[in-house]
This record gives sequence, structure tokens and C-alpha cells, in this order.
Amino acid sequence: MTIGILGLGHMGSALLEGFLNADSPYSHELAIYTRNAEILDGYASRYPVTPVQSASELAEKCDLIILAVSAPAILAVLAEIKPMLKPETLIVSVGSKVTLQQMYDVTQSAHLTRIIPNIPVRTNSGISLLSSADHEANIQKITDVFSTLGTVYPIPEEKLEVGSVITGCSPAFYALFIEALADGAVKYGLSREEAYALAIASASSTGDYLSAQQITPSTLKDQVASPGGTTIKGIAALEEHGLRNSVIQALDAICKPQ
Repeated sequence: MTIGILGLGHMGSALLEGFLNADSPYSHELAIYTRNAEILDGYASRYPVTPVQSASELAEKCDLIILAVSAPAILAVLAEIKPMLKPETLIVSVGSKVTLQQMYDVTQSAHLTRIIPNIPVRTNSGISLLSSADHEANIQKITDVFSTLGTVYPIPEEKLEVGSVITGCSPAFYALFIEALADGAVKYGLSREEAYALAIASASSTGDYLSAQQITPSTLKDQVASPGGTTIKGIAALEEHGLRNSVIQALDAICKPQ
């Protein structure tokens, strides 16, 4: 299967680098296109990928096309490549907001899928939310491809946008919390390097623990916060200063209709 990545911004380059990792069976079956010739030539000179000179050429060459362009450009790109699409070509959009129905209205293709990955796909530890109008065999093919980049989580399209806030935006939120935690640790004597290392390792191990134990976050909180202990005092301070409300307000800012 030849995979084409159309667009090499933050997400397109993250997907490409994830596929290029040694464990990926697709590392030698990649074609790429971006309007930025410097970026295109840079990837082509460093990696075993096939650069093409237009979106239409990519569509003609590939069995699976990943649209990693900005949401406002998705429908225009689909209209551009439609004449070159083979009937069996699988089309995957990794952009938000543009629905499967809107994509169908442009392409009349039966093989449409939306996937919202998060940035850790670059290191094959990402989460990709999948919603598709295709039949089961093709959905499985696409799932197999994206599973090399991390976990694929099927989700109804009507829940895709809010789900992608949790998976797509939260790495930035977690990074902000880790940075704040490290700042506090530096205030009390740790070096910046020590503070970042401990905060990052603790965040990672907490996620692993929740997953392995199959417990809720509140259960873990209660396990750590002993009566009268340091953790519950810290939690009280976080709540006093509005941590929970701030997080909910952040989701409101993203999800509420403008």
C-alpha cells in the first residue's frame, strides 16, 4: 500500500516521522507533497520517501491519501485531486470541522475517513480518533496503518470534535501543568533539568498506572492523598485557585459555538 501525505506542517510532519520509524512496515511506501519546496526537498534528501510535484500527482500515485492540510483547505484540495482519484483510493482527513458529508459532496467517494491524531504520533505513542463512512474491511486497513503510530480509538463523528479536544489539545495542557510544577520545584531548590525530568517522568508513570490498574483518576487521587497529608493540602490549594474550573473553562472556550 502506497501512502501519500499531503501537507507537511506540524501534524503532517509528525505523521511522516512516525511512519518512518524503524518499526513501521510503511516506512518505504510513502509519497509526500507540500507546496513548500524547501520542506519537500529537505524530507526527500533525508528519508526514503517519494516526493511529488503536485497534489494531483500524489492522488494518482497513492492507495491511501492523508490530507494533513488546514481545515479551510480540505475541501479545495479534495476538489483539486478528485479527477485523479481511483475508485478504490482511501481518503483520510486529519483536519477538524470538515465533516464526512462535506467531503462526500465534493468527491462522491465511498471511501472517506476522518482521523484526528495528536502530536505524540511522531514518537509512535499517539492517540488517533477515527470516524469513517467506509466499509469494515477498509476501516480495518486504515486502523492497521494508524496503529503503527499509537492507539486508534473509533468514535462516532458527532463526538469527534470534543474527543479531539481531549486528545489533541491536552498535550499542550499537560505540558503547561508540567512546566508550572517544575517552576515550583525550581523555586524550592531543584535545578531546571531535575525539575523537568521528575515532572515528566511522574506524568508518564501516572498515565501508565491508571491504564494498568483500570481505575478512575479519583481513585488514584484517594490512594495518594492520605488524611492530613501533604497531597491533600496541595489538592485543596489547587481547588482554591480554580484548577478544575479553569480546565472546564478551557474546554468551553474551544467547544462552545462562536
